[in-house]
Amino acid sequence: MPAFRERWGEILDTFKEYGVKFAHECHPKQLAYNIETALETVEQMNERPEWCFNLDPANLMLADVDPVLFVQELRGRIVHVHAKDGERVSHNYRSGLLAHGRWNRIDRGFRHRIPGWGDVPWRKLITELSLVGYDYVLSVEHEDPVIDRRDGVMKAIKYLKPLLIKRPAEQGKTWW
Repeated sequence: MPAFRERWGEILDTFKEYGVKFAHECHPKQLAYNIETALETVEQMNERPEWCFNLDPANLMLADVDPVLFVQELRGRIVHVHAKDGERVSHNYRSGLLAHGRWNRIDRGFRHRIPGWGDVPWRKLITELSLVGYDYVLSVEHEDPVIDRRDGVMKAIKYLKPLLIKRPAEQGKTWW
């Protein structure tokens, strides 16, 4: 990891100069792909505030990581969120979650889906994001192999919009 720290340290020095944060997206094919490896990169970067994460719940599911737990553990370091769902396709598990080949094959054990059509617990995830102070966008990333682009984006917005917390409760105050 010394090479990682050295190379990224120089990049983060420049980011710091311009007030920019880098958002690493955990994925099974990346250096950080789960909670343990994400926390290790934070440690390796000496907890620099410029080293952050893009939360992609489907990619975390692909690595068998609970995205809600990821939010709890990486609180304050999540600076962007992909609103992308994932579906474990149990009748196709013979290929495994990380099967090779095209992502849109119908016989894969895992499919990227639009929010609401997969297994991500969106209410819990949005609640946890709110509790850790995330108040930025949910960026729809449409990689669903079943639904048309336009139809998928419209369905994702329709599903997510009522779940958004517009006014979080004030910490330490009760209304009742």
